[in-house]
Amino acid sequence: MPILYVHGVGIREGGQQGSNEARLLLKGIDWPSVQGRLRQWIAPVLNPAQPAKVLIEEAYWGDLGASPLLPKPADLRPVPSQLSATELAEQLEAQLRRVMPMRAWPEVIQAVWNVASNQTLRQAWDELPAAQQWDALQRSIEGELHRQWSLKHPLLPWPWLAQWRQDIHVHLMQRVTHLRGPMESFLPYFMGDILEYLLRRGTPQHLGPIPELMLGHLSDMQKIKRQTGEPIVVLTHSMGGQLMYDALSAYAPAQAGLEDLKVDFWCASASQLGLFASLNLFVQPTSAQGTLPPLGNLDYLWNVWSPTDLLSFQSGGAIPHAHDISMSLTGDAFRAHIEYIISPLFFEIFASKLQVRLAAGAAN
Repeated sequence: MPILYVHGVGIREGGQQGSNEARLLLKGIDWPSVQGRLRQWIAPVLNPAQPAKVLIEEAYWGDLGASPLLPKPADLRPVPSQLSATELAEQLEAQLRRVMPMRAWPEVIQAVWNVASNQTLRQAWDELPAAQQWDALQRSIEGELHRQWSLKHPLLPWPWLAQWRQDIHVHLMQRVTHLRGPMESFLPYFMGDILEYLLRRGTPQHLGPIPELMLGHLSDMQKIKRQTGEPIVVLTHSMGGQLMYDALSAYAPAQAGLEDLKVDFWCASASQLGLFASLNLFVQPTSAQGTLPPLGNLDYLWNVWSPTDLLSFQSGGAIPHAHDISMSLTGDAFRAHIEYIISPLFFEIFASKLQVRLAAGAAN
């Protein structure tokens, strides 16, 4: 009674490039965790007496995904004396703009460039230890900044209220940056894996590396089914659904030895099948009516999406015999896309649906 799991984009195992980025954003959907949940909830449906004997495999394709050419981390900040006046002024201006009220930016710019180009001050920094140069520079800028403000606004105090508001803004931006940083690191793998698959998936006659991997797993599952009569159950997440759809619709029918392949139950979680069908991105072309041909090697497709998951979609009638289910497992849009294969409730519902479907198939 084999179970096959196909992960989505950005998954990297071990010390592979991108594994740290995936771990930050995709915590909880590593293969051992997913395997454990499948063993706990789904395997007993297939073999109530001996759930430990149910074969559970992952079609891991992260090593065939994108390898982005990422910029090298910036070197440690050099000491002021190592920078030209222009380089120093640009660095200081960028730093001060983040913490100073915009009302004071004209004075900030003038003060920074005056200090950075002051040769007397630069000679003084050269005589200081490296660790003290930035402190000395900060004191020089503070003095020049207040001098500039006093010259231009002799009757106005320094905008402390605006500074206080800016401090709140900076604190908020730091929190946003805390979330944005991991997203920016992960995005090249997210987009890269999609493009890598679409550009290199090949044709049914000349398989690309990822379709070849998928057919290898499906072939193994079908061999077990021929020997035991046990059903084949598939769980995909996100982009994994597109890989499975191409495999079943285009690649498997053209593959010798898979003529009798039949997947009994496929749960496409965080589904993007409807989106890819509407964009005509599958190997099997979408018709002018916006539909795809029926899959002769699939018995039941359970298309799981969520209104809070902005990266999941209904099948919208594009895929014949797909049964849509809206499953809002969390109100957190940031986590909604991975909540399916983290939530115990999802697996409980999955197990219940699988049980009744297999019973219905047996009755027929």
